Amino acid sequence: MAEDYKRVTIETLNKGAVIDLFDEAWQQIMDNIADDNCDAQITREVTVSVKVKPSKDRSSANTICGVKTKLAPIKPTESFVLFSKSGGSMEAYTTDPRQQDLPMEENIVQMQGAK
Repeated sequence: MAEDYKRVTIETLNKGAVIDLFDEAWQQIMDNIADDNCDAQITREVTVSVKVKPSKDRSSANTICGVKTKLAPIKPTESFVLFSKSGGSMEAYTTDPRQQDLPMEENIVQMQGAK
């Protein structure tokens, strides 16, 4: 009769869910390594956990399987903004609102011999 039952292995535990969870976590790590927005040399990590909670009479147990990943964070970017007061409130701009645009279209002259 015992031959009819499957022994618990990593493949049979929680109907193979541990392997599926690991595969998904591994793909997250591969995607994170390939992401140019993340530091290439940061160590990534996959942690597989199996919790076993036996019954009071020790004849069975509930199993909880989980996978956690530790990925490289997205690299920060740096820029600047310019501030200006308008009507008593502060506003931020990516360009200087006091700098006027130069009328370049009017100053373009066709060179002789140009096609």
